[in-house]
Amino acid sequence: MAFAATRQVEADQIEESTGVFTDSEAHQLFEATARRYLDMSTDQFLRMWDAKRFESPEQEARAFRVAALIPLIRHIRAGKKAR
Repeated sequence: MAFAATRQVEADQIEESTGVFTDSEAHQLFEATARRYLDMSTDQFLRMWDAKRFESPEQEARAFRVAALIPLIRHIRAGKKAR
């Protein structure tokens, strides 16, 4: 429960910022979202997404919530700055 509360505080802090993500904030947001909806890391999620390996309709529905952030994390990993 405390871990979930910590994630919410981090998300609230990001939302209250200037609206521009640092690379670190963007990665934290993706990681927290992947953990919240699928209990997996960023790397685990991206491997499963690319392999289309979400097995149940429920897991696939949750994956789409995380997938909305894929362009952000791939932009950063391509060496471009989030801000």
